[in-house]
Amino acid sequence: MKPNSLPKMTVDQFEAEAEYIDEGWWMTGEGFIHVQSVMEIPNWNFYGSEGNRSLTPAQRTLMAWSDIVGQVSNGGFVQLFDNYSSALSEIVEAVEALHWDDLDRYFVAAMIEQGGSVSNPKVEKPEKTDDKEWFQQRELLIEHLVRSRDSATRSAEPKTLASRDFGLKLLKKSFDRQDQNWFQRLLDVLRRRRWRKSWREWLHEFYDDDALRHLHALSMLRGGFPGSVELKNKKAQKPTKSADEFDAWFFSERCKKDSCRVVRSFINEHSDELYERVE
Repeated sequence: MKPNSLPKMTVDQFEAEAEYIDEGWWMTGEGFIHVQSVMEIPNWNFYGSEGNRSLTPAQRTLMAWSDIVGQVSNGGFVQLFDNYSSALSEIVEAVEALHWDDLDRYFVAAMIEQGGSVSNPKVEKPEKTDDKEWFQQRELLIEHLVRSRDSATRSAEPKTLASRDFGLKLLKKSFDRQDQNWFQRLLDVLRRRRWRKSWREWLHEFYDDDALRHLHALSMLRGGFPGSVELKNKKAQKPTKSADEFDAWFFSERCKKDSCRVVRSFINEHSDELYERVE
């Protein structure tokens, strides 16, 4: 049975929510979304989920518009495109549903620039860090892990908490999944001349590249280690002319003023999808 997501309101309450806008902000209509009848639905705010699809089309439109406002006001159109890459179809639906000419024009141009298409945008995944940079960081990390376990050098550098945390999580994950391959690998490492291996050799053999990258990331969250640097994924630089034009329009007073007219009109036209009237 489909849950009833409509909040119960009197006509006066509906009018008050329909008119509400924060000073200096855009009208969003989020007062019809951030209500108990919506928020008690499991996964209501996960685009494409069963809970989200159980909302009315008008509720989904106002939810998406509120998210557009939140993302663009914080980091511009490019942030919206990157952060909502898995929900762009829902964002497009909301823009089309508002029937806002200026929004349509700037949005379509920015979408084509960033994704090559409105109906089927291509979202580029970041490439891995430069191999040379990672190789240097990997060796520094291993050297630090060695020193943190070597009684002769233990006082020279602080112990890396990342290795302990990651090891415990990996062990628990293996127990939970009964990962026999992982245990066999551990036993093989320990059986082969385990007492003659140095910590450096053991770390090189036991941790694969992905595990070391994870250790590096965890260590950086805790302040890093001597010689460590943040590894930044390379991403092809795209032109941002249309995205910048979208932002310039979006932050204009005209856009904020027009949002009151457009969103208010949308709320009035779809009131039966936004509230259940009570006396």
